[in-house]
Amino acid sequence: MDNFTNGQPGPGQRNRLMGFLETDDSIPEDKPASSKKEERSGYGKKGEPRPLETPYQKESSDFPPRVKINLNYRPGLVSTQKDPNRFDRDRLFSAVSRGSPEALDGLLEYLRRTSKFLTNSEYTDAKTGKTCLMKALLNLKNGKNDTIPLLLEIDQKTQNPRPLVNVSCSDCYYRGQTALHIAIEKRNLDLVKLLVENGADVHARAHGEFFRKKKEGVYFYFGELPLSLAACTNQLDVVEYLLNNPHQKARLQEQDTQGNTVLHALVMIADDTEENTKFVSTTYVEILKAGVKADPTWKLEEIVNYDGLNPLQLAAKTGKVEIFKHIIQREIKDPVYRHLSRKFTEWTYGPIHVSLYDLSSLDSFEENSVLEILAYSSDTPPSFPVEFTAGGFLWVSGLIIILLGGVYLIFAQSLYLRRRRQSLKTMCSDSCIEILIFIQAFSLLLSAVLYGASSENYVAVMVFSLLLGWVNMLYYTRGFQRTGIYSVMIQKTILRDLLRFLLVYMIFLFGFAAALVTLMGDAPSVSQNKSLAQMESIGSHPMYGGLLSVSLELFKITIGMGDLEFQEHARFRYFVMLLLLLFVILTYVLLLNMLIALMSETVTDISGYSKSVWKLQRAIAILEIEKAWLWRQGGKRRSGCFVSVGLNKKDERWCFRVEEIKWADWAKDVGVLKEEPGNTSDSEINPEETRTWKRMPQKQLGSAVSEEQSLLQPQLSATEMMPLEGQTRNL
Repeated sequence: MDNFTNGQPGPGQRNRLMGFLETDDSIPEDKPASSKKEERSGYGKKGEPRPLETPYQKESSDFPPRVKINLNYRPGLVSTQKDPNRFDRDRLFSAVSRGSPEALDGLLEYLRRTSKFLTNSEYTDAKTGKTCLMKALLNLKNGKNDTIPLLLEIDQKTQNPRPLVNVSCSDCYYRGQTALHIAIEKRNLDLVKLLVENGADVHARAHGEFFRKKKEGVYFYFGELPLSLAACTNQLDVVEYLLNNPHQKARLQEQDTQGNTVLHALVMIADDTEENTKFVSTTYVEILKAGVKADPTWKLEEIVNYDGLNPLQLAAKTGKVEIFKHIIQREIKDPVYRHLSRKFTEWTYGPIHVSLYDLSSLDSFEENSVLEILAYSSDTPPSFPVEFTAGGFLWVSGLIIILLGGVYLIFAQSLYLRRRRQSLKTMCSDSCIEILIFIQAFSLLLSAVLYGASSENYVAVMVFSLLLGWVNMLYYTRGFQRTGIYSVMIQKTILRDLLRFLLVYMIFLFGFAAALVTLMGDAPSVSQNKSLAQMESIGSHPMYGGLLSVSLELFKITIGMGDLEFQEHARFRYFVMLLLLLFVILTYVLLLNMLIALMSETVTDISGYSKSVWKLQRAIAILEIEKAWLWRQGGKRRSGCFVSVGLNKKDERWCFRVEEIKWADWAKDVGVLKEEPGNTSDSEINPEETRTWKRMPQKQLGSAVSEEQSLLQPQLSATEMMPLEGQTRNL
């Protein structure tokens, strides 16, 4: 056993001791601040891991309590003198982040003197476990950091029992990530070679939460292994080096914590886009060829993960269509690698090809075949992904209601247009809202079909349907007196005034646009004596392009958003200015004011009979509701009452009872009285008496009526007749 010399352990004893204990030469002033401050400056939500490297947040010093050997301890004496040659983490990290080897002078001597290692907790990030080597790799300049070789050399000379090159991150987010992973992620082959030469483990697994496939949150799953990371980031040169380096060759059969090999990882990162499919397919084939070079007996595609899936079955399970097609249609012409094919051309004759396809893992004869996966357990994302939650149920219910509504609108509007049997002109003028509703419903169903076909064009069609839905809201307000008139006004204004204006305006617009395009054309060549500044000034003015761009500029001028400036280098610039002014006068001054006048006249005209328009719109709405399919499900409904009329009691008809008050006609037709409601017979008076009554003066009319009432009501006493006579006189 080694003995301590001058208070310091010997080399062997020190290595064994430092596996459990660390030395501490700090003084009270160097102690880290309270952990509460670092908790307040945490990253993101509570419990969310902090980033591995960020310029906006310092490394954490909130280490859990550890037992350390205090090198400054003296019995009865507290040392407060700071060592000027002391290397703390801030000094070390600052030097490596700047890539300054000179700033590390004296580091080796300091570590030897204090029995420290670069992997001690005081030289790492307390939250992530990031080391100074990782810090250097994360801060490359032009792909280099001169402190990296120096750090590796110092770590070897200190005989570190935990080599710096293989220390991995310790937090749950980046757990298992080593310096080799970072070098591959930085796409730096030279640093990869340097790390492998210094003993980097090529089979280290980065299995933290950030490197796992999950449903929510940010992650990057690449198969955990350095070889898989190089393959999934399209670095074939790194893949080749890891497989063939003389220090430690990577094994293609190596599996991650899910049992996935590098081929499984390539399938997992496939996303069916053209660029991704091209690089994944190429890398997949190169990995297979590399396996043949390493050992021709290897069958990499037959290795299954812990779910019992090989790469082909995994592609079918996860719905990666393009890489699935590539695997089953793969054909390699090179005789050395022909056995890696799954498609073999047997013979050809002209345009006829007879091919053989490998049925391995495809035929239902095998266990867990691709056909069974596709039929029963495929995870292919459905056209309408659903989560089995209350929100997901409501979302699906809303989709079903909207689709059924679209089908109903198409059916109802088709029946309406068929029932009206209007001409095209009448339909466009009187039924334009109904046509828009039909187009809205058709667009909605079309967007559902496109969405089911995984076409991105469904968005534009759905937005168009949504826009028409809001516009068609006016149709459902026509039954209200305050809003119904606006629907009619807008419809008549668009069809009567705006269309005529647009017809005339388009003639002016394209006429002037064609003239300007012809006049301005290409700019004349700049003379040699013009200065560079003049040429830049000329080039800084935008030139009118084709007919559509010129038309757009003229339209901006029409609505007051354009600019009358023209290019100084244009040909016939004065004539161009004249045309622009003439266009402004004809459109902005003349046509727009005419449109405003016509629209004002239309609004005034419709306002004159707005109440009649509202009643008509309300009647149309009621009729449409009565004819609606849902309304008629309970049977036809009739208004009025069924009564008998005339002398024949069997002459029964449906009548609509209306209470009417006609004071002007009462005095003229007073010969026929019917005072009591019900089915009593009318009291008739002789026509001669009626003519006599009509010739009677107004003063005598009251007494005549009073007498008639006395005949009709003989039971009334004299006392009861007095108020009745007063009422008659008032009438």
